[in-house]
Amino acid sequence: MREQVNQSDGFDIDFDYYRCVFNYHRAYLDDIEFGEFGNEPETTGDFLTRLAQKSLEDHNVKEKREFEFVRVVKSNFHFSAGLMFLITFEVIDPYDGKTKPFQARVRYLNDTFTEYIFCRPKPNIIGVKYYGNAKTNVAAKKQRLESELLYATSMVSSINGCRGIASGWSTFIPNYKLKDVISNVERLLNDERTEPMDPWYEGFEGTITKDGENRYKTFGRLESSGNAETRLVTELPIEVWTNNYVSSLDKGKENRGKVSAFIEGEFAR
Repeated sequence: MREQVNQSDGFDIDFDYYRCVFNYHRAYLDDIEFGEFGNEPETTGDFLTRLAQKSLEDHNVKEKREFEFVRVVKSNFHFSAGLMFLITFEVIDPYDGKTKPFQARVRYLNDTFTEYIFCRPKPNIIGVKYYGNAKTNVAAKKQRLESELLYATSMVSSINGCRGIASGWSTFIPNYKLKDVISNVERLLNDERTEPMDPWYEGFEGTITKDGENRYKTFGRLESSGNAETRLVTELPIEVWTNNYVSSLDKGKENRGKVSAFIEGEFAR
């Protein structure tokens, strides 16, 4: 008996051999034992129905669900600063129209207070899934979550930039300012038109200029070195690496040998 109490939290107890098990009692739905608690004469089942309906109502509001109350199946109770009712009842899940078991724990003290402790789907029921919303609502929620995930992914891609190729299509997204990205995501969430953003790289001291629709050019910085034959490159364009830049310059006949020697000399300092 103790095992039944522990495993079911007191909701499922076999009273066939005992009227009372560790202070737990069975509530007889057709009796009027607790009917006197109502404003008008009612059965214990009527009284427990009111408690279960209010528990489910609170649950639906809190969890944003739409379970529909059907009937009280059974209830146990024990004394706990009043009466603690452990009610098992049935609901209809609007997702698939199936009847499914629910549980509610309610503490009641006549003319003093009613405490709705919890309301939940009956746990550990094999093969039973709880949704609580119509299929169309579930689909809409899924689409909203996917949209939020898309916005989050878009934010990361826009802030850090990315490049890739798949199925013959190449993609390049430059870096943008975090502040600009957040502002545009907020506009999307509010169904507002987004504002254009210009690429931005933290610490980059070169220049970025627009070169047509969705096209930009980046320029590094070139300074005088005090020698008429040499220039000092202080900033390379975005995504231009030193070795590649040296190779491209060395292709010029006039600079062959000079550029490599100069840059290697600078690195050796």
